[in-house]
Amino acid sequence: LLLRTARSRAVRASRAPAIARALRDRPLADVLSTIATTKHPGIAPLDVARDAIESTIVHACRHAAAIGGAEIVVAHAADAPGAIANVREAAGPKSRLRAIKLTGPAHAGTLVVLVLTARAGWGILSRERDGRTLAVHTSDAIVLELLRSRLAEVA
Repeated sequence: LLLRTARSRAVRASRAPAIARALRDRPLADVLSTIATTKHPGIAPLDVARDAIESTIVHACRHAAAIGGAEIVVAHAADAPGAIANVREAAGPKSRLRAIKLTGPAHAGTLVVLVLTARAGWGILSRERDGRTLAVHTSDAIVLELLRSRLAEVA
């Protein structure tokens, strides 16, 4: 099973969209900026208020709690104990929550939430810039794995 999984990941990586191949060796700030601004069929821009984004994140975590055994990654630049507490409460005790503090001016105003289960994944990247919230959403498995692995390097 382990070898079969590794082989399928290798095959998937060889067919990875150009965005994933181009970003895998770049700094995290470049990865996040590119994902937030690129035109890619697996990445959808969101034009909603910050409250709606937070509500969507909590709703996704509730679904993960219903499934059970989800991995949830919350990466934030600002002091976000409220957001992390909301995610922890919504995700429930069966989910594995990993909070990652992003440092440096390039990450100012950034929030990344990944909800990963055995069958599917969901991710949102939002940035506060000049009083505006810019956000993108993805369910693309390759982009989610790129984000998960790059954020794991920071942790």
